[in-house]
Amino acid sequence: MAKNKEYTEIGGGSGLSTGKGNEYFARFEKKYLASDEQASAFLSSIASRLQPDIFPSSDVNNVYYDTPDRRLIRRSLDKPTYKEKLRLRAYGTEDDLLSEDAKAFVELKKKFKGIVYKRRLLLPMQSALDLLDGRRPPEDQIEREVRWMFQLYPGLAPAYYIGYHRDSVCGVEDKELRITVDRDIVWREEDPGILSGRDGRRLLPQNMRIIELKVHGSVPLWLCHALDENKIKPATFSKYGNAFRQNTQPELFELLSGGFHPL
Repeated sequence: MAKNKEYTEIGGGSGLSTGKGNEYFARFEKKYLASDEQASAFLSSIASRLQPDIFPSSDVNNVYYDTPDRRLIRRSLDKPTYKEKLRLRAYGTEDDLLSEDAKAFVELKKKFKGIVYKRRLLLPMQSALDLLDGRRPPEDQIEREVRWMFQLYPGLAPAYYIGYHRDSVCGVEDKELRITVDRDIVWREEDPGILSGRDGRRLLPQNMRIIELKVHGSVPLWLCHALDENKIKPATFSKYGNAFRQNTQPELFELLSGGFHPL
């Protein structure tokens, strides 16, 4: 991935940008589990309707913040009507993240009745870490909301690192349509800092992929047909949630996942 890229949403996505690196947007996100072969066949079957995203290939690094008793992810796994997450996200290799001009997103991700609402700000890496650690005061509305999370959830701190490789495409006619394919997903709870490398335990078999559709309305019929023709079924899949289960409840993880074997 190119170092020092200009960060935007990697892919389309409507929303409000303040021009200060802050963004607000809402959309539906639908996930599917597929083998590498299924994912490749699916994308090939609709290739004429797609084009490479702004950044078609990326290494994604996330740190999810949670309380010592993992209150946020436990609540999320109960599938409530409303849930929220706080995470730090940066794109690039280990060297990219350690560079002097590295940047990161601080993201508040909320889901209500199936719609994902994301509020986020783009900051230099150290500024993002200082904001999250309370070493600098908030300067705008999103930063104040971020700091409010630490009052709402005492003990909030880095809990899990989750990294993966992402390929991204968007629609030719509907540029709001975005499809991502994630692979090589790893996680760790020990030393989850975003600057602590990309090592971790594998979450899925090497030939498994997570396909995610990001839309601002209904999924196009041609896309539904392509998924059906390739026998790709919807899946409720949270990377953080499944990493937490794999770590704390391995037997339940295996039972619920069915081993995540491709069809």
